[in-house]
Amino acid sequence: MSKQKIVSTGTKIEPSFGTNLTRVSEIYLNTSVEVIIISIDKVKLCLKDHLSRLGKKHSWMTPFAICITIFLTIATAEFKTETFGLSGPTWTAVFLIVGVLSLSWLVIAVVAAWRVETIDDVVGELKKEAMILPVNRPSEESFTSVITE
Repeated sequence: MSKQKIVSTGTKIEPSFGTNLTRVSEIYLNTSVEVIIISIDKVKLCLKDHLSRLGKKHSWMTPFAICITIFLTIATAEFKTETFGLSGPTWTAVFLIVGVLSLSWLVIAVVAAWRVETIDDVVGELKKEAMILPVNRPSEESFTSVITE
């Protein structure tokens, strides 16, 4: 591969592809927007409520870890000797009761995590009790006059 030397002749290169490249025949406007005007204290209150409910999304992890620990202990341990004044069968019963309680806690937490709010729910709460104002929308004729000029 040979190297070539580029020599500048001093001419200025200007792109001219923008003027004759394409012609706009129609413009479609789809820019309708909903606007919410709200006080900052209402936004803070709504977001505070939402964040507390959003914490429920991950609340299943703790009871799940406890369930795994308890049921692995029941599956692998042999409660034969008396410990802390409780016999082996008593320890088995204690672990079974704690396992059932943690399993029920896990079911409740999973149901709560399943029903967690979405962003649309927060926006809906911000819109709640809002007054809907009429909007002056431009007619199509005002846009067609701009396009045809």
